Amino acid sequence: MDYRELFSSQEFRELLNEYERAEQQGYTPLLSSDDYTDIAEYYHYKGDFDRALQTIDQAIGVYPGALGPLVFRARAALMREENAEKALYYADQIEDKSDLDYYYIMAEILIAQYQPYKANDYLLEKLDDVDDDDQQDYILDVATMFADYEYWDLADSWMRSYDDHDIPDYQELLGRLCIARGDYDRAEQIFNALLDGNAFSTCYWSLLGLAQLFNEKVSESIQSCDYALALNPNDSESLLTKANALYKLGNLEETISCYARYMKSCGRELPDDFDINEYISKN
Repeated sequence: MDYRELFSSQEFRELLNEYERAEQQGYTPLLSSDDYTDIAEYYHYKGDFDRALQTIDQAIGVYPGALGPLVFRARAALMREENAEKALYYADQIEDKSDLDYYYIMAEILIAQYQPYKANDYLLEKLDDVDDDDQQDYILDVATMFADYEYWDLADSWMRSYDDHDIPDYQELLGRLCIARGDYDRAEQIFNALLDGNAFSTCYWSLLGLAQLFNEKVSESIQSCDYALALNPNDSESLLTKANALYKLGNLEETISCYARYMKSCGRELPDDFDINEYISKN
């Protein structure tokens, strides 16, 4: 989903204003579960994770069993709290266990439990239950999920079953696979071509910056990250890539500042005993 386009729409701005006005006046607005989830995604996008959780917990209270809020909360338990059992607690509350998003979150929980091949078997089994019209979307979603967790061979195996190699989502995934396999020149070509079609994509600029960094084009990488951060100042991947690029240039003061922004975007603070060289080695 292109959240930047959604969040800049007049319809969403009116929805957000209604929600925040109700919050200020102390009453619960009459919103759908999807509306609550979009608002939580907005706060998350803006780097306000606490407010995102507050919104999603409110949604779960209003709509117990609703898919969107529970998937968001389960994924937050995985990604932010690193608590697979807590994620499973929320996923188990989902009423519609035939929805594709339910399959995805259950697979993500298996991955978080270091069982990627069990997750793969589960998703292959569920493929038979997916409507024919939805199977190609399912295949690409699963490939993207494995890429997100850096199981590149599994991502590649699902990509091979996808038919339309020209659509941007497939090309983006292919570019990421090229980065993972060290084909940085091809990755740059892919992301530059994607940016020709959509110059306002934070994701494309960020991934181009990552490919350039690995390709030792450090100054170009910083420039690409700056374009991404102009679109979304809290984009964690761009902040991390830029910090690593600044470190390569020996600019330690700006490196630490950029890492501090990165940590904040992830809901964390720099530790008191922060050591830039140790931190770089882990990222």
